[in-house]
Order: sequence, then C-alpha cells, then structure tokens
Amino acid sequence: MASIDLIPGFESFNENDNNTINNLNSMASTDLERIGDYADMIKDRMSQGQQLDAWMYSKISDSVKNLNSVHDTMDGKDGIDEAEKHEFNPNETAERLKRREQQNIERFRAAQDREDPFAVQYYQLRISLDKMDLQRLKIQTQIHQLKQKYKK
Repeated sequence: MASIDLIPGFESFNENDNNTINNLNSMASTDLERIGDYADMIKDRMSQGQQLDAWMYSKISDSVKNLNSVHDTMDGKDGIDEAEKHEFNPNETAERLKRREQQNIERFRAAQDREDPFAVQYYQLRISLDKMDLQRLKIQTQIHQLKQKYKK
C-alpha cells in the first residue's frame, strides 16, 4: 500500500483511507470554487479600470502555471488524449481564441496608455502565444480532417 507524505507536521496517510481522500477532495473543490470567484472579482475590478501592480501579474501567472500543472497531471492519468475526449469543434475554439487575443490586444493598449513597460511586453508575448494557438488549431484541424478521411 502506498502512502502519501503531506506537509511537514502532518502524518502520512494510506491512499485507501477514503475519509481522508474525500476530505481532501472536498477541500480542493471548495478551493477551486474560491479561485473562480476571486478570478471573476479581479476581472470585474479590472474592467472597471482598476489597475494591477506589477507583482500581481506574477502571482496570477504563477497561479495559472500551478493549476495547469495539476490539470495536465490529472489529464495524463486517463490514457486518453484530451482532444479525443471531446467533439472537435474548430469553429468554436477559433472564436474563443480570437476573443482571448482581442482581450490581450485591449490589455496591451491599456498598458501602453498607462506607460507600463512590464505589461506592454507581457501582452506582446501573450498576443504572440494567441497567434501560435490559432496556427496550432489550423494544424489540428488538418490532422482531424486527415483522420476522418482515412477513418482513423
């Protein structure tokens, strides 16, 4: 039986201890709801003109990286490519990516207006990533069409 070592000061627990795992899952679920709530509140304040300090961008970026790491680890455990789990809808994805790019363009312009060199460079890079994501979608669409054509 494998055990998981927790934060120093906490005892390790057996993975088969359903009560402990259920409690951890419940806490994680609550934390994820709070993350969504905080994200919505921050976006609302930003849309009302409130500016972020430079250190805040870093914290948000770190949070995204941490959540992405958890997601990628969980996604890798099912043995199925994420793209294959869901119906491939390139038009919907393209619209979402274009909206994200437009938001980043608006944020870039706002950073220029407030003469924030960090944010200007940050959003230039984000816009570059958006363009790469759109290009990646085009290639994924071609792969999807190829698989359909050859029934793979």
